[in-house]
Amino acid sequence: MSDLFEKRTSGAGRRDARTQQENQARRKTKIMTVSIVTALAILIVGALIINSNFIRRTAPAITIDGRVFSSAEFDYFYNMAFHDYSNFLHTQFPEWAGAMMPPRHMLSSTVQDHETGVTWSDFFTQGAIDTITDLTQMYNAARASGFVLSADDRTNMEAQFDGLMAEATIASAQSPLMFPNPMSFIREFYGNSINEDILRSVMEFVFVALSYSEYRRESFTYSEAELEAFYNENADRFDIFRFRSLLVEPERQNPADFTTGDELADAEEEAELEAVQRAEHIYAAVRSEEAFISAAMELDPVAFADPRSTLMEQQGEFLDADFRGWLIDPNRAYGDVTRVETLSGTRILMFVERDDNNYRMAAMRQLLFRMDDVFPQDFALGEEDPGFLAAMEEAEALVRERGEAALTVFQVNGADEQTLLDMIPDFSDDHTEGGFYDEIARFPFSSERISAMRVVPELEEWLFDESRQVGDYELIRTQFGYHLMFFMEPGEVFRDFIALDRMQAEAHEQWRDDMPEAQVQTHWAFRLRHQ
Repeated sequence: MSDLFEKRTSGAGRRDARTQQENQARRKTKIMTVSIVTALAILIVGALIINSNFIRRTAPAITIDGRVFSSAEFDYFYNMAFHDYSNFLHTQFPEWAGAMMPPRHMLSSTVQDHETGVTWSDFFTQGAIDTITDLTQMYNAARASGFVLSADDRTNMEAQFDGLMAEATIASAQSPLMFPNPMSFIREFYGNSINEDILRSVMEFVFVALSYSEYRRESFTYSEAELEAFYNENADRFDIFRFRSLLVEPERQNPADFTTGDELADAEEEAELEAVQRAEHIYAAVRSEEAFISAAMELDPVAFADPRSTLMEQQGEFLDADFRGWLIDPNRAYGDVTRVETLSGTRILMFVERDDNNYRMAAMRQLLFRMDDVFPQDFALGEEDPGFLAAMEEAEALVRERGEAALTVFQVNGADEQTLLDMIPDFSDDHTEGGFYDEIARFPFSSERISAMRVVPELEEWLFDESRQVGDYELIRTQFGYHLMFFMEPGEVFRDFIALDRMQAEAHEQWRDDMPEAQVQTHWAFRLRHQ
């Protein structure tokens, strides 16, 4: 019976067991479904958090010498590296800039250096790291020394911030679809996660670093004797060399004019021989500047129509290596002539002078009376058209009348600096800082920190006349119109100006080199940087 009983009850048992198995399977499926949904939810939330602006703005992306930068802050410098390089290409190579760098959305997928495999994104990332590293070292040094921004620096920083925000506001108003609000304009240039607080914080970081760097540069001071000794040691680099230069090139041959390559080669060889003979003739004939100018005009009446077209002025360190040695020879004298064979042809040089920059720079104010533009293309016969000539005469007469009337008012009211300043709003076409210009030299000079400007020849001749005195004034005609010039004062000796800049630059560079190597550490949020 037990067997029978067991057989009778085994069917029910199997049904109960199957029911239990099905219920368990449903429970497992439900549990698995809930687990999967929960996991997906966690992943989605995690992805949202990771990609959120909050994380980009707060999570550490990179630490440099103890200073932490978020992804949003790093993006600011990445974008600056991108825009600076892009602007450089468009300034230096406007016709090819578009082909030299890929579109922005392809930076991470386009190789910049085929030898190393570095992408354009890698290139700008490293540029950003280098910039932040330099700034951090200077910023930390500033904080360690107790340095704080001066009132002028802080005012300048606030003005730049306000100017940027004003530009963003205007852009938003003009293009609301592209920039729904001012910050959308800011983010277009500095990164999608930036906000006003981060922008202001980064700007202050940069200002402190650069202001302290400049403070350190200016802290290096030298006596007049030290400046003189340094300049004399480097005179071949700093002196200005003026010389006449004329390149005699072979006449270029058009391959289409010849039936065979041999004919073309023969013609090119003949052209080179003719050019050498022409250069020899010019070299033998030019023993004065007048002869040099005449020879150049005979060679090419259009290119050398201006007598100054062959006159070169260069600082010694920038002279061409092919003829630098000849020019800096201490025995070189006015009128010396040489010829230099180059890949392009024969260059004929005439030494004019070596300027040791031993003079004082000038400062001036001016009232400018700009002549109205008259364009020859507006007349049937161009510059030869009687109507054009009459219009030029009328424009000249009007601007001269304005200048002479202002000169009379200036003289009647005291002919001093205050009189000129009072007249600027009503008389002058130049309102730049009261028509004031200083650090004017006979040669333009610039470095990372300073610059000396040059004015047109008519004003330069007047400013650097040996008889010039403070308070002198004169109405002078130039290509721009008439200038009522007022001589302010002689400035710093130009050679001292150059020497001080170079000595401070070298000392500053040494100070930077002596800094310990920066410690750079990236964190997981560094992956969230702009790509």
